[in-house]
Parts: sequence; structure tokens; C-alpha cells
Amino acid sequence: MLTDRQRSVIIALEAGESSNRDLTAKLRRTVESHERDIQRLRHVEAELLSLTTSLEHQVEDRTEALRLALHHAEAATRAKSEFLAMMSHEIRTPLNGIRATVDLLNQCDLSAQQRLHVQVVQRSGDLLLSIINDLLDFSRIEAGKLELAPRPFEPFREVLSIVELRRPLANDRGLELTLEAGPALPELVLIDGFRLLQVIGNSSRTPRSSR
Repeated sequence: MLTDRQRSVIIALEAGESSNRDLTAKLRRTVESHERDIQRLRHVEAELLSLTTSLEHQVEDRTEALRLALHHAEAATRAKSEFLAMMSHEIRTPLNGIRATVDLLNQCDLSAQQRLHVQVVQRSGDLLLSIINDLLDFSRIEAGKLELAPRPFEPFREVLSIVELRRPLANDRGLELTLEAGPALPELVLIDGFRLLQVIGNSSRTPRSSR
């Protein structure tokens, strides 16, 4: 027969074993849960590594494509600049001959009408020269770095030269091209006259009215 004390010890031992089993089971479940979390983290890490590698390859490919595009654009810009320089030289050569001839004609004894015609030719040569200079500045225009060159400018006299230049074309179309100045027009202003005359010349290339 077991004494009460012995029974108490046995019951306590059995309770301790049960508690240990419960604690062990709980620890096992905790460990298993942590292992599953670790597996998920490793999976996420692998996916992140794969995504990072893929993005790095895409960045490298894109960078290489941009480098090639920039190289082609620079080559095209150089080719355009070389072409403009060559064409400028080819145009300037005969233009210089025309301007030199006009200078000689200005030294001759000409009638008023003849001198007016010579002035029109001279003005046309000056405008053509300014256009050539603008072509050479084309790269600056693209870069937004075109600089204006203000100088003293007589609006009525300068614009009148454009009118005289365009008048034969207007007459051929049955139009009378004239120029009138309002009282508020100043005699002298400080602007980039060459570019203003180029704009006016282009806008009056095809007369649409008599005035």
C-alpha cells in the first residue's frame, strides 16, 4: 500500500511529465513556425535577388541603348555641321563675286533707276549672307543659345529695301506693293536688324494684297 505522501509524489511527477510534454509540444510548434517563417523569408529573398538581377540587366541594356542613340545623334550633328559648313563655303564663293561686282557698279556713273536696281541687288546679297550666317548658327538655335546682335536700325529705310526687293514679284501678280509709316514709328531703334529683315522678307515672300 502506498502512503499518502507517496501518492502525492507520484501525482506530482505525473503532472510534471504532462506539463513537460505540453511545453515540449508548444516549443516544437514554435520552432516549426519559425522554420516556416525562415523558409518564407528565404523565398522572398531569392525573389528579390532575382528581381534585382533582372533590373540591373534592364538598366545595363537601357544604358547601352541610350549610349548608342547618343553616339548616333552626335554623329548626325557633326555630319549636319560639316554639311552646313561646306554649303556655306560653296555659296559664299559666288556670293562674294556678286557683292564685289555690285561694289564696282556703285563706283560707276549710274542713273537713279540703275543705282536703285544695284542697291536692290546689294541688299539681296546682304540678306543672303545673313541667311548663311543663320545656317551656321543652326546648332546654337537647337541648343537654345542663339544670341541676338542689336545694332542701330532705321525701320522705314530698312523695311523699304524689302519692299523694293519684293515689288517686282508683286507687279508680276498684278499687285501694287507699297509701304506706309505711322507717326509713332521711330527713326532709329536698337534691335537685331538682320533677323528682323529676314522675318519680314519671309512673311512678304508671297504678297496677298496691294498694301
